Amino acid sequence: PFESISLPNVGRESNTYLEHILRNYHQLAETTIFSQADPFDHSPYFLQLLTKINMYQKIQPLSFFYDKDTPPFEIRKLLNTSKKGAIYVEYLNNNFIPCYPGYWYNHDMENLITIIQRKYKTKNIVEYLKKKLNLSFLSDRYMLPVNYGALFAVNKEIILKHNQSFYSHLNNVLLNTYDFDMGYFYERLWLSIFY
Repeated sequence: PFESISLPNVGRESNTYLEHILRNYHQLAETTIFSQADPFDHSPYFLQLLTKINMYQKIQPLSFFYDKDTPPFEIRKLLNTSKKGAIYVEYLNNNFIPCYPGYWYNHDMENLITIIQRKYKTKNIVEYLKKKLNLSFLSDRYMLPVNYGALFAVNKEIILKHNQSFYSHLNNVLLNTYDFDMGYFYERLWLSIFY
């Protein structure tokens, strides 16, 4: 029942997700599936996963990996990847470093983190983002769950736990952060935001 809306290509998929929530806040579907334009790089069996909507949790990851090399094969072989439609959730420490099911080095992300730590004089990226994004419910004492590609489904009641001004603030920060791509962090925060 929702119309198609053309949006400028800014803010990565996070801007699109936030615009959808803000425009439809009072008429959200029972379950909203959030997907970027091409989910198949991250979730080869994405269409099959969509047929299982009646089995979804209130927040349901729908991706398996970021790309064919991420997470590294050494981490993937720890998992049961033989099942079609497998999903993968990884856990990051308070500096967005993958720690579970195993540590691995993500050169691009770690360089971005170093830049932010130096520029904003912080050693803890979660603490920095808690303040910047008004995410007081996040704890820097626990690891953050992440599913790559920002492919997930969320029940309406979970979305409505936050008010419209919360989502509006997230969108404003996303669109007005120019010194680094905040979208990379949003992609890794969605499961925590909707937890």
